[in-house]
Parts: sequence; C-alpha cells; structure tokens
Amino acid sequence: MNELDFPVAEYQNRIQRIRQTMSEKKLDALIVLGAEAIHYVSGFDCAWTQSIGELSGVVIPLNGEPRLVARLLESKTIKKQWMNSRMYADWEGHSKVFKEALEECGVMRGRIGVEENVITVQKLERLKALVPEARIVNATGLVESAMAEPSKLEIEFTRKAGQITQAGLEKAIKTVRQGIPLYEVITQGTEAMYEAGMTEQQMLGWYMLSVVWGGPDGGAPHETDVTRKIQKGDIITPQLRGTYKHYVSGATGSVYVGENPPSVIKEAFKVSREMYLSAREAMKPGVTFREVWQAANKVHRKAFGVNYDRMLGAQQGVGFVSGLGMSENILRPGMTYLLQALLSDPLCICVGASLMVTQDGCEEITKPLLELVTV
Repeated sequence: MNELDFPVAEYQNRIQRIRQTMSEKKLDALIVLGAEAIHYVSGFDCAWTQSIGELSGVVIPLNGEPRLVARLLESKTIKKQWMNSRMYADWEGHSKVFKEALEECGVMRGRIGVEENVITVQKLERLKALVPEARIVNATGLVESAMAEPSKLEIEFTRKAGQITQAGLEKAIKTVRQGIPLYEVITQGTEAMYEAGMTEQQMLGWYMLSVVWGGPDGGAPHETDVTRKIQKGDIITPQLRGTYKHYVSGATGSVYVGENPPSVIKEAFKVSREMYLSAREAMKPGVTFREVWQAANKVHRKAFGVNYDRMLGAQQGVGFVSGLGMSENILRPGMTYLLQALLSDPLCICVGASLMVTQDGCEEITKPLLELVTV
C-alpha cells in the first residue's frame, strides 16, 4: 500500500461515523460512488472516477469490511487505499464484480443506499438488477454529512489549499493588462498554484477548474471563451480553485483595467463589498445558511429593491453539502465556503474569498479584494 494522506485509523473513524448515520436511516449497506466521497472513505486517488465511465465505488456494509471496486486499468493507482479491493477489466464491465463485492459483504437483501446524484439512470437500473431482492434507496448527502465535520488534519489541508489559491489569485491579478488574452490570466494563476504546492492535475465531481471572465460590462459568470484580449475599461474577474491533497479552496475578485473607473462601476463594487462584509459578519457556528444569505440579501435589497438571485457560494474542503443559500443547514467549526458576493447584471463584479468557520466566528483562508483594484 502506498502512503495515504491520513492514518488508517482516521479512515476507519469516517466509516464508523457513516455507519452511525446508516443505522439511523435503517440501511444495511451504502454504495459510495462520488469521486470525492470514494477518496474520503478509502484514500483511492484517481482522476477517472465518474458516472460517464464504468462504475467505481465503495460498498460499505453496516457490519463487516468495506470493499472498493475499480477498473483493472487503475491497478497501480488502487494501491493507494486501505480497504479490500476488487477490480474488473473494461471488456467485462463492473456488474459482475460489484455483485461479488455485495455478496462478500452479505448485503444482497435489505435496504441499500446509493448516491443517486452521481449515478446515471441506466447504471442505477443495472445496479438494481444485480440485487433484485434488495431495496435501493437514495442516500445522497450521507457521506457529505460526515465530511461536514472535518478533523484537525483536514482543516490543516484546507488552510493549505487556501494559501495555494491565494498565490494563484495574486499572480492572476498581476497578469491582467491590456492586450493579454484571458486564458493567460488563468495559465499564470494556475502555474503559481502548482509552484505554491498544489497537488492535483484535475478534480472531478464538485471540484471545478479555474475560470476567468471579463469585458466592459464584466462579462458573464462562468463563460467559456477565454480568447478575448483584455481592453481598457474592462472588468476582469479571475476565479481560482487550488487544491491540496484533494482539499479545495477558492478565491475570486474583480479588477478594473484603467486608471479611473466610472462611478457606476464604483457603486456596483461597493454593493458587492458590503454584501460580502455583511455575510462574513453573520458567519458563525450555529448560524443557519439562510441567515448568512439573508445578511447579504439585506444589502442587495436596499441597493436594488429585489432579492438576490443566487446562492453565495459552494462549500470548499473535500466535499459539497450545500451552497450558502436558503437552507436551514447549520454552520459548524471547520466548514469552509467560498463566499461570493457576485453581481451579474447589468455589470458583472465580485468580491469573494474562502471563509472557514471557527469556534467563535470565521477566518478568511483566502483574502478578498475589498478595494477596487485598478491595473
């Protein structure tokens, strides 16, 4: 077995906490299929764990040893994990080996939970056919509920990801200037993150690649054309995603290309900043996601007379429980979110940073641009 990111005892503790929830939900087994969830419970580190290919996953029985199922192609990669494993050739598909793993775990009957948010309908039907005497139920979010209580080492990894991402954002901003294509901003920012210690080539599942958008109106969030050359008067927004041992952090912020931003841009930036600061003030352990969102929305309504139309940002760290939106989920120490006060129409402009909940408040593990930077 290759060296794992965590002691085996920590993985076993994760399995035990997951089993407690399984017991509460009266599940006899859980089939873990999400890329981050597989890595979280087993340590298996693979860039080709996704629903469009043959299934890889972990079968966790309520009692007994769990099993990792993966492709033979990953036989070298699979050495970095701690539990028993079974592998299959591409030509034979996953069905036979998954069935054998379920049989070995003694869970051909009863209630079996499946992460339905990461499995195609076709594969779900094939899985049901493997265990005709069992009842397949939706267990989306079960592993993520365990992820929401990070250990000290997980928190350390997330902070390290924050430092890496911050290095990327700073380099990206320094790269912004007239005549430079947008892709160069991300290229330079990504290179800086690798130089700062980023450990992964690409993330799947909820992990996202870094992006950049821009134009005289700020462009459109998440737009994919990066061939545009930066011009005077543009608002440019890089959004960097840095990782450390599969723990992710985000950083984002808008800059103005020119010396004297028009008043309309200054005003939009001010609203975004005040939304961010209001939400940051609200982020404390025991507070609901809804309360954080409402803190930002109060500023938005005062400025525009309507409610904010998006969540404030996605969870960082190792997995995704819920975005900072209108849910009643509770913030707990160690949970980290990319808090983005993003305005998108008519101007696209953003103040954002990754915030980690602490025992009595929150800390910024990446730094927001609280003053409108001009380049």
